[in-house]
Amino acid sequence: MDPREREQAYDDDRALLLDLLVERAFARRKVTLSSGKESDFYINCKKALTSDGLACVGHLFYEQIRRHFDIWISDYRTRDIRGVGGLTMGADPLAVATSLAARQDGHYDLSPFYTMTTGAPS
Repeated sequence: MDPREREQAYDDDRALLLDLLVERAFARRKVTLSSGKESDFYINCKKALTSDGLACVGHLFYEQIRRHFDIWISDYRTRDIRGVGGLTMGADPLAVATSLAARQDGHYDLSPFYTMTTGAPS
């Protein structure tokens, strides 16, 4: 894919993901947040993670990684990036979607990973 096509695909994915977020994840209603404060709206991004939403997220996340690390790689001549992930449950679908987008592109081999804790190891 040439750079112009790649940029158009990125823009298309952003637009589709925004549509999914507006249609499925955003609700204008009174809610009580976990802090105890009230809000006039609520956003549950998980509701936008349909098959289309996951494809968009995977491509968008991967494109950001590729753009960042292509610059870094040109400076250091290495490919030390090997995985993508975060805290389990929230990161699981995003890491898998990003890993699949990387595989489709064939540029990086990113394995998904998940952690179970936010604290520093003791």
